[in-house]
Formats: sequence, structure tokens, C-alpha cells
Amino acid sequence: MRQQRLSENLFTRILSGEFAGISLLYLFFALMAIASTIQLYKTLRNPESRAEPTRVTTINIPESWGLTGHLFRLELLLMWRNRRPRHYLLVSLLFSTMYLVFMLAAASPFGGFTYAALLGLFASGGFVLNYGQLMFSWDSEYYPALVTRNIPFRLIIKAKLMLLHTSCAVLFLTSLPLFVWFRPDLVPLHFAFLFYNAGITSILIMELASRNTAAIDIGRSGGFFNYEGFSAKHWLWFIPTALPPVLFMLSMHSSPKLALIILATIGFISIVFTNGWTRYFARGLQARKHKMIQGFAKSAG
Repeated sequence: MRQQRLSENLFTRILSGEFAGISLLYLFFALMAIASTIQLYKTLRNPESRAEPTRVTTINIPESWGLTGHLFRLELLLMWRNRRPRHYLLVSLLFSTMYLVFMLAAASPFGGFTYAALLGLFASGGFVLNYGQLMFSWDSEYYPALVTRNIPFRLIIKAKLMLLHTSCAVLFLTSLPLFVWFRPDLVPLHFAFLFYNAGITSILIMELASRNTAAIDIGRSGGFFNYEGFSAKHWLWFIPTALPPVLFMLSMHSSPKLALIILATIGFISIVFTNGWTRYFARGLQARKHKMIQGFAKSAG
């Protein structure tokens, strides 16, 4: 009922031409247009630019984190200092704030917890689903140098999983006030999918990312229509990633609380066994090392 009232209140104001509703709608599209225009202007002004001027942004990591901490720091710096990775970060934050408002206020087109499962999946897992798909392609320019150094693959994987897990927590906290305000009944679902996204979605996306062989120019504009590095498998991989929790919630519609407990438990157990996952992916990277290097070099050339 609360969802229906919010939806009716928002869209009735828009359809009736009230100033508040129209202003909110125009504000959303205006911000999207401004962001797109700025990105387009930068691309047209200097389309051949491979990288922006060196930024002075620094990130301090405790020395107790060791080599894994330094690799995690490099992931953060790469993401923030380069256009394309930074674009995915900003889009994830936008989705977890402004766009999420419209999704929470709108009526569910699929009904009940099925639609809610999609909300939970994207609210805290949006960064994983977007940025994570190209995780190793971001490193394509210097990947040969990275893997020939005395750095265990296990630590490289661990640093990347740390980034994905951290993103789930950050987006969870960012979108939590919106769930509390618009749909307090979905707060338990938001908590459950925090663990599911960190424990399961991250692993499924890492399985895809660890098989990337297409290079990416991270200095180019991140534009909404820049699909460099993507292939058919990246689009199709969304099905085995998103469909299982949605179908599970649908099958458990009579016991939604139990369904959330099961999803959260599965995610938590997977997080506990993170070391096992890192060893699994490290073995895969070791086996595909030469294939990935050759793929990055061929697609870059």
C-alpha cells in the first residue's frame, strides 16, 4: 500500500502538471543531459587523447595490509585517475541514488519480491555488475609487466575481490536511506542482498572477468556508448548472474523472510571462503596467462 501511494503521488503530480512533480522529472533529465554533454564535449575536443593530465590524488593504505594493500591501492588509483573506469564508478553511484528513487517509487511491473530482488541486486551490486565485468581488461595495457613480476596471482585476485566487496558495502550505505524513506519494508531485502552480492555476485562476475582477453584504452572517454572490451558473453552473462536470485525469490514467495535468510546465508558462507575462491581464480589465471597476454596485445594493436 505504501508503494502504491508513493507511486500514485509521484506520477499523478507529473501527469497533472503540478510544479513539484514536473520539476523532479526535469531535474533528473537535466542532470543526465549535462553529464552526457560534458563527456561528449571532452571527447570531441580531444578525441585522440589517451590519458588525462597526471592527477595528484593519493590514497594511503596501512602498511600492515602488505602487498595486497598496495595492489588494492593501485586498483583505486586506476579507477579514479582514468576516464573509462571512473565513468563506471559515477554511473554506479548515480544508479544507487537518483535512478533508484524512481524505481522504489514506481509500481512493480512484475509483482512482489521478484521486482524487489532486482532492486536488491543492483542497489548494492551495481558496481560489481558494471565495473567488475572488465576487471582484468582495465589492466590490459600493463598486464604483461604485472604478471611477469614476482607477484602471486592469489594476491592480485584478493585485491580485486576486496574492491568488489568494498563497493557493495559503499553502495549499500549510500542507498540505505532511500530504502528507509521510500520502502522500509524492503530494508531486510537490502541487507540480504548486501551479503549475496558480496559473496555470490562478485564471484560470478570474477569468473567472467578472469577470462577477458580484449584490451581497453582506459584513457578514452567512458561515454554511455563506449562498449570497448565487451563481447556477447558479457551481455549474456547477466542471465546466469541475475536470474537465479530472482527465480528463487519467486519460488519462495510464500516465505519471503526465509528466502532472504537463505540468500544472506549463502552469500556470507561464500565470503568466509574467500581464500578458497582466490586460490581457484589464481589457478585459472596461471593456466590462461599466455592466452590473456596474447589477446590483450592483439586487440590493442
